[in-house]
Amino acid sequence: MRFVSGVRSAFAAIVIALAIAGCGGSTSRTHVERGEPLSTGVAAYDAFFREVTEVKAEADKVATDLGDASKPLADAVGAQAKATPAPDFVRAEAKKLQIGGTLLHLDLLPETKLVTSNKPDASSEKLLTATEQTAKSSLSVARRAGEVLLRVADLERRRADLVTTAKASFPDADKRAQITRELAGAESVLEAAKEAGEKHGGAASKLALDLAMALETGAGSSALASAKKPPSKPGGAGTKPAGTGTTAPAKPKGDDFEK
Repeated sequence: MRFVSGVRSAFAAIVIALAIAGCGGSTSRTHVERGEPLSTGVAAYDAFFREVTEVKAEADKVATDLGDASKPLADAVGAQAKATPAPDFVRAEAKKLQIGGTLLHLDLLPETKLVTSNKPDASSEKLLTATEQTAKSSLSVARRAGEVLLRVADLERRRADLVTTAKASFPDADKRAQITRELAGAESVLEAAKEAGEKHGGAASKLALDLAMALETGAGSSALASAKKPPSKPGGAGTKPAGTGTTAPAKPKGDDFEK
């Protein structure tokens, strides 16, 4: 009986110890790491912690929006995308249209816009519209990721400044220790936001560029303008008579010109 009782007591002690360890693990994270609001009573610190929470949410949204940006093209390609990556599928479609006489070009900047030499058939147009939409949304995601990275860089500088001024801002040692711990937690949050911004922003930029390259078959605006310009007729306006150069013709001699 004593043995059984001892085993039960030991088991209970282990369970309690694990429970305490589990609680300690969940509470070891700081307020800022858990995304909870934090009020310090000092405006500069309060603004900093609030913006750290905001930039983390923006970085998380960039990841979600990248998936949404890819959806129009993924839906247009359908099950075929499982065997062929979407940009490769678009490239194959562009080559098919090129053989049929329709040239393509995707302007990325200053505005994402698809240029075509001829109006494609309905099925091709659906795919091209989805490609244009995905490229446009991907660039938007990339820009927002860039903004996240700029905010992270600014917050990292501010965090370093706040660490150095914590002693003067919080004379109470216990309060200062708590704030210093939160600043350390903010460092890890900003690092995660930076990694997310770089990863998803880079993926978004690459997708837009891959699609532009896949569509490129020579229908740039300048190329189309040159192709649509009617040829000049020999001797007509805009042509130089045979035998003439860029210098002005010689001045004729005669009484009318020598006064």
